[in-house]
Amino acid sequence: MLERGRASTCAERLAGTTMITVDIPAYLSASGNVCFYCGEAVQNPCVMWHGLNQRNTNIFLHPQCADRLVFHLASDARKCREVG
Repeated sequence: MLERGRASTCAERLAGTTMITVDIPAYLSASGNVCFYCGEAVQNPCVMWHGLNQRNTNIFLHPQCADRLVFHLASDARKCREVG
């Protein structure tokens, strides 16, 4: 059994959470969506998270925006640990 947020293999880490939108079914395509981070239009390939944004669609990110978001999330998490 996996703990939340813990995965023991690469396959478990990739299972149903994040994907790169290349050679995927049309209903998962980034076409017609905007980047969750910057708000600009996205095209394939991009990063897609299975989750929901304000439009109740999956969350799409430009590769460079995904990099920025990860950096800021890690920094915020570190600050939270330091505070409490």
